Amino acid sequence: AVVSTQSTGVEVTRNDVFEDSYRQIMNMRPRDLKKRLMIKFKDEEGLDYGGVAREWLYLLSHEMLNPYYGLFQYSREDIYTLEVNPNSAVNPDHISYFFFVG
Repeated sequence: AVVSTQSTGVEVTRNDVFEDSYRQIMNMRPRDLKKRLMIKFKDEEGLDYGGVAREWLYLLSHEMLNPYYGLFQYSREDIYTLEVNPNSAVNPDHISYFFFVG
């Protein structure tokens, strides 16, 4: 939902932050993607003056690396380096998810 002419609203649940964000952002018009995203967590009070968006980005970035989606894997025995999972096609939405995460 568009909040104003200068911002675009995104409302997500904490439990499904990746899927909720994916569905809403991928369905936005390009001109709305150029606006400031105003994030709201469903069933939570709070205005987004930067803190909510920062928390959303933190949760989203962790979730996109979740092995459940099969997008990335550790590239070494140390657990600090990730690479694209060559078997990511096990997830039928992997190409669209990669487009979403950039």
